[in-house]
Amino acid sequence: MDSYHEHVLRHMYDLWTNWRSDLKRYNITKLRRTLRQALDHVPNELQKEEWHWLIIEIYSKDPQKEASARNSANRANYKKEMLHRTRSKPYEQVAWELVDQKVVKLKFQDSVVGYGGGVKAKDIRGRSHTEVELEVELNATRKKNEVLVDCVTTVKTENENLRNRVESIEAKMGKFKDWVSSQLNITIPPYANIENGNAG
Repeated sequence: MDSYHEHVLRHMYDLWTNWRSDLKRYNITKLRRTLRQALDHVPNELQKEEWHWLIIEIYSKDPQKEASARNSANRANYKKEMLHRTRSKPYEQVAWELVDQKVVKLKFQDSVVGYGGGVKAKDIRGRSHTEVELEVELNATRKKNEVLVDCVTTVKTENENLRNRVESIEAKMGKFKDWVSSQLNITIPPYANIENGNAG
């Protein structure tokens, strides 16, 4: 029974949300009433205190207003043939509920997982990250990138120093070779010729 606890609570929450949305739609929005006007028109199935609480504590709050405005704008962008008939549910929720009813074959396993019986789509998708977690992860990645850039810069500097030292040594060796040649009055073949066995 415990395995269904979260599933039942989620279902109850969805019912509560849809009921709230329907109340607002049919008693305020469709009748073109303001929230202040709606206070005086209590729906038949509610008591006055309940209706006032809904308007003041739910419908009047900024997050609710922002979500309502955003959803209205989104609905206005959909073509008429795309309108769904599933009452007040987001399109994403409708899509995932369809997935919940089907059997999905997972690509990374040779087994088939059936949805239902308390298993929800989010269990398969995994936990979604909060904005704070994503921000922390982004900052950590930026710091790693900065460290890598510093390492690359250090390696480039070291390579440049080594190249300069090698060039300096080669120049000194060239001068030394010239000095030895002049002192002994002989011709010293280039290093590449000695290596290839073409000395002389």
